[in-house]
Amino acid sequence: MTAYSRWCTEFLVDRVFAKAQSGMEYLLSHTWMILIIVVVLAVLYFLGVFNPGTFATDTCNLPAGFTCRVLGFTPAGVLTVSVIQSTASPINIAAIGCTSNQTTLHMLQLGSQHLNTGSNTTLSVQCYAGSTFYNGTAGSVYRGFVELNYTDISSGFPHTVTGSLTAKIK
Repeated sequence: MTAYSRWCTEFLVDRVFAKAQSGMEYLLSHTWMILIIVVVLAVLYFLGVFNPGTFATDTCNLPAGFTCRVLGFTPAGVLTVSVIQSTASPINIAAIGCTSNQTTLHMLQLGSQHLNTGSNTTLSVQCYAGSTFYNGTAGSVYRGFVELNYTDISSGFPHTVTGSLTAKIK
């Protein structure tokens, strides 16, 4: 073998090994990056970051004249709310309802719960999912509507107010 052919062989072998080494470094560095991303995503999933229920807050929004606050929501679907009345005159609350669709089919009749202006009361009601009782698991979120039937004592006229509800089961 001549010196020239030996030099050509060594040169070609060095280039092939250099390219192979470069390719391996590229694959290994990208493999480590992908592995780290997968581990981070797994940890975030385990912590519940991708579950919208993790960040849901209890909200109850009634129209002007009323304020409500969710006090509790059980897995059996029993909602407990505090209702504050701030209309111009005293009222009698006749019924309350909680449904996933805005219907008045499942109203809980209270008789006549008297509320003066600025006062509040705590009410509990069974929530419905369509036409059946709502049943959920701890951590799940219920979205629906709260309805109040009341009579204005000054005028004697009956009224119905409807508000939105988001409650997390505890």
